[in-house]
Amino acid sequence: MIGAILQRDLRLAARGASGTGLSLAFMALFILLCGLAMGGSNPALGPGLLWLAATLSALLGLDRFYQTDQQSGALAQMHLAGTSDLAIAIAKCLAFALTSLMPLILVAPFLALLM
Repeated sequence: MIGAILQRDLRLAARGASGTGLSLAFMALFILLCGLAMGGSNPALGPGLLWLAATLSALLGLDRFYQTDQQSGALAQMHLAGTSDLAIAIAKCLAFALTSLMPLILVAPFLALLM
């Protein structure tokens, strides 16, 4: 059942409902503005600011974690079908990691060059 939920969430994310672009834009803008504000004077702050940018941009996507399924009634249907809460949570976490966190991880080294 985890595979079916994961496949469904990945399909929905591919249709553009995940907000990954917003998270990537926020992270890039955050790093760009922090780099300009610091003026390159303290390179020791770079890794910390990069982690902060990644964490804050990942939080932008968390509001849609269960929201669409709750509004459409899909979450209730999963429960009525006998799917455990743990299986739903694992599938949702994997889908979130693949659709929101993986692009942030892939973009982070390029944004670190701005610091």
